[in-house]
Parts: sequence; structure tokens; C-alpha cells
Amino acid sequence: MNLFEEKRWLGEFFAPGAYEKRFFGELNYAPDSGLELAYGIGAEIQPPETQILHGYLASGEHCTLFADFRRDAISSFFGNGKIGCRFMVLDECVEPTARFDQLSFTLTNLQEFFYPYGLVSDVKFSQEPLLKVDTSFGSIEVRNSAIFNYLSPDLTEFYSENDSALEEFKAAFGSLKKKYPDFHPMVRKEFAYRVRLNFHTGLSLADAYREMTNLADLFAVLTYRPVHPETIQVRRLGADEPAPSLRVYPYIRLDTRTVKLCRRPLMNHTMPITNSKIVLDQIIAKWVAGPAANTTLVTSLQQKTGFRTLHDLHGELILYCTQLESISYEAGNKEKKYEYALVTYASAPMRNTLAALFANAGLSDLGKAVGQLRDEIAHVKKPKILLGKLGVPDLSRISRLLELTILSRLLTKLDIPPNIIADFQERFATTN
Repeated sequence: MNLFEEKRWLGEFFAPGAYEKRFFGELNYAPDSGLELAYGIGAEIQPPETQILHGYLASGEHCTLFADFRRDAISSFFGNGKIGCRFMVLDECVEPTARFDQLSFTLTNLQEFFYPYGLVSDVKFSQEPLLKVDTSFGSIEVRNSAIFNYLSPDLTEFYSENDSALEEFKAAFGSLKKKYPDFHPMVRKEFAYRVRLNFHTGLSLADAYREMTNLADLFAVLTYRPVHPETIQVRRLGADEPAPSLRVYPYIRLDTRTVKLCRRPLMNHTMPITNSKIVLDQIIAKWVAGPAANTTLVTSLQQKTGFRTLHDLHGELILYCTQLESISYEAGNKEKKYEYALVTYASAPMRNTLAALFANAGLSDLGKAVGQLRDEIAHVKKPKILLGKLGVPDLSRISRLLELTILSRLLTKLDIPPNIIADFQERFATTN
């Protein structure tokens, strides 16, 4: 599966236990338009109201749709219509009360965060967790995921210009096979880093998904890029062993430009923050212990498009100025509500760039300039002195530098080393 690919399914859908009132439907999924069921229901069918629908798809798969199939929630639940679905669980018809004790996922650019893609063949596969963090809900693990192919008996997969050496290699392999009849070596075909969430008592799908998005937000901060899931799988609590992994399609509706941005490949050697440079398990533990205060800023980061209108910039600047004030108040520095965060968390080159931008508009005091810019945007009757002199490129640069200041404070709270934060600032402060 790939959550960044469009999908379409046809099938019969029905409320649990009401197969006799089934109806035909077409289910469509796309990352920029969500998960939607188009249905055709005869007036004589009148399916019961329900929070979930089961489905038998033309592909032969079973599925479960999570949505509000009540007549007071949609205009009419008969005739032809469409309804958005919160989730689809593919591969099984689960009950409305189903809980899940495991959710695993991959994220955009997660592989490059851990290891350069071009060198991933050098990574040894491990069945044990690469890291594990205990949490209030259970644990978080980072693991290897791989697909293997068996070697052919005569090793036709191998080639060498040295025929003699190759024949000797094949003979040695044949001798090993005779000595160890149960020896069946495999060649790794695909390899990935995957995050697994383990839940002590099992969670609803919505709650499990919420824990996943929290981790995605952390990687968005570390990579300074929108980060969203590429694959999601869950395991149902109480399922017979070996419990199958069920694929999950969520309702996500990203701007098309956000989709392109978060899928744009990163390169490990140009990323200021990677797994090899930080102690990731400690950072994850700090993040899951108190992410609520970061919600507003991270939401903005996760919805970035790479393009901003003047209206977007005004909204961003108000948000970032408010964040700067909050940082100062939290530190007990109310008098310097804008300067404190800039002096404490922004690098000297960042402050110098900001000062130069405002100086060109006629203000030399950085703190007063940020405050005046905020007031000119927020108050209708305030004379637009700075806004009349600062163009869109200037406002865009100011917005980015303020955002990086706030993110740098967040990275500091996560105990990212100062030299890594300095690299983070240098890398992104000069990038448009």
C-alpha cells in the first residue's frame, strides 16, 4: 500500500449483521481529497443507522468503514449520495467496539532520516527493535521491515566474469546445502525503517491514529518538512495468532502542494538532524511526555505548501509573534516580549538578517520592529508604515526566521545538542 497513491474500490456495503440490506458503493481514496464512499441505495432497502459499515469488495477483500451513517448526520441515507469516511480498515470486517494493540507505520523521508538510501544495502537486517521507548500507553519501537526472496538451488541470481571462482562458489554452496538440509538462505529484496506503537490495553482506531500523528509531528520538526504516513497497519486486540496486519486508509485531505512537498526526497548528508547525530529514544520520550504546547506551531508546519500568499504571511507572522511573547512570559521576561526569544534562541546571523530587513524599512530596534509589525497586521486602524515598505519577499524571510527561532527553542527543550541546532538554523535560514 501507499497512502500517496489514489485508490478505487467497488463493492457491496452493509451495517454489521444486516447483509440483507446491502447496497452497492464506490470507495475512492486520494491524499488530497480524502476517503469517500459514493453509494446508491434503493428506498426499499433502508439500511440501519450505524457508526461503521462492512464491505465485500470486488477485489475479493473485506473492509470496514468508519463514518457517521445516521440520517441526522447526512441529508439522506438512500438514493444516490456521498459520505466522507474517517477510516477504512482493509482485510477484515471488524466490530464497532474493536480495539487495537499495535499500530505500525512508515513516514515520508523516514528512511533517509535513518540511513542514506543509496547505502541502505549496507545495513544489516535485525528482528529486534533498533530502539524502544516506554510510554504511558505502552511503548514505541523503531524496527527494520524487509521482504526476502529465496535463493534458487543453482544460484542463477549470481554472475561473475571469473567463471572458475563462480563455479567454486556454487560448489561450496551445494556442499553447505547437503550438510545442512534445513539451510534456506534468502536475499533481501526490500528494506525499510518502520515505527511500531504497542498499546498495553488496546486503543480505538481513532486514539491509536492520534498517537501516530503525534510521532509524525516530531519528525516534521526534526526535518523541517511536512511529514505524513506512507503506510499504516494495525493489529486487532484479541485476534488469533499469528494475528494479521490490517491496512488502514485514513481520511487525510492535504493541499496538493503539501503532498508534493512532503514527498520531495531529502538526502541524508544534507539533513542537519538525522538519527546518527542525536539520541532519538530520549527525544521521543520527551516529545510524547508533553506535545500539547507545540500543537499550533506543528500544525502550521504540517500544512506547509512551499508557497505563501500575503494573507498566509500575515497569519503566520501573528502566530509567530504570539509564540515569541509566550516564550518570554514563560521565562518571566515580560518587558522584552519579542527580544528575549530572539536573543536566546536565534543565531547571530539570523538576528543580523532580521535587523537589516527592518533597518531598510526605517526601524533599528529589533524588538520594537517585531512588535510594530505585529500591531500593523492585527489592528485595522494602525498606520501601515512597515507593511508599506516591506514587500512579500521581505515578509517571507522575516516569517521564516521567526519560525526557526521558535523551532530552535523547541529543539533546545528536546535536548538537541547546540551545535546541531546551529547547523539546523544555518541550513534553513538561508533557504527560500
